Amino acid sequence: MSNKQKICENNAKMEVIKNAEDIKKVIEALGTPKISRYFYHYTSISVLFNILENDSIWITNTKFSNDGTEEKMLKLKNIVYYDNYMACFCDRGNQLSQWRGYCPNGGASIEFEINKPQPYSILHSDYEISGKYELVYNTPIPVIYISEGEAEEALDVIEKVYNSDINKIGKTVPYWKNDKFEEERESRLVFSNEEGQFSECIRFRTLSNGVKIPYMVLKTGDIGLFSRKCQDNVVDLESLEEIYKSKGRYVLIPEGSNQEQLFNETVKIVNEFNSKFNKEESFIKVYCAGHLPIKKIMLAPTYDRERLMEKVKRFCHSKYWLKNVEVTYSDIPYIPPSE
Repeated sequence: MSNKQKICENNAKMEVIKNAEDIKKVIEALGTPKISRYFYHYTSISVLFNILENDSIWITNTKFSNDGTEEKMLKLKNIVYYDNYMACFCDRGNQLSQWRGYCPNGGASIEFEINKPQPYSILHSDYEISGKYELVYNTPIPVIYISEGEAEEALDVIEKVYNSDINKIGKTVPYWKNDKFEEERESRLVFSNEEGQFSECIRFRTLSNGVKIPYMVLKTGDIGLFSRKCQDNVVDLESLEEIYKSKGRYVLIPEGSNQEQLFNETVKIVNEFNSKFNKEESFIKVYCAGHLPIKKIMLAPTYDRERLMEKVKRFCHSKYWLKNVEVTYSDIPYIPPSE
């Protein structure tokens, strides 16, 4: 990586961190939930397998969410409304209202671990041919829930944080949501097409009624790094001892064309280290950078949850970067009425 690339990368990181810190001030002032490191996405079984197979998620335009007041909570004149796309998460992985709302016929909650701003690759719509993508740093931010009657008071808070800068206030618009949705405990990973930088990435999917809505395909990390070979920096037993003492619980294999080889070699060493312990919580696991940071998959309450769990486990085991994903099922004794 050139010095110029490093400077651009560091500037991108700092901008994301600065935006996140500003929104944190608003969150703290309004007493809304703190930012988590674990995020849960509820979805159908078919979409779950698509996510696992393609190692990517779809981010949808905010104007087409299930909130009729989306982007209307802040009633400001001259406010800048950007063309925003988002991935939505809950901070709980086994919530009955989420199962009912997003998995009425069965489904899963996918646990992602995202503890810092990190790079994401947004694929061009012709990526399969051109191989082009846009690299951007980002981090999920909790939604700020307010009633329509509280909008004016909330606006006073945010104007103080941003010194009435309309442009900066406009960037927070996707994080404001009607408090009638508060039980969703939502966080959002938002990408703003404010300068048209993602225009080549926009695709359209067709709903059951024939209507087409825009979305973009998102991958974790800089996918361009898979074109070069990683250094053979496999951990040894001594370094694992240090990881364990520092309460670390996993080793992360860097992106590269030889990542699978490094993964397999590292797993052998880690298994030797883990064999010293009998308690499951002492185990160190191996994960891979540049892939969706999935740590756990929980299946929705249904009659066939145990059988389905085995199918998901088998599929995850077929992908080296998913082999250490925990697959379980909800213990909520709810069965959808349709069954």
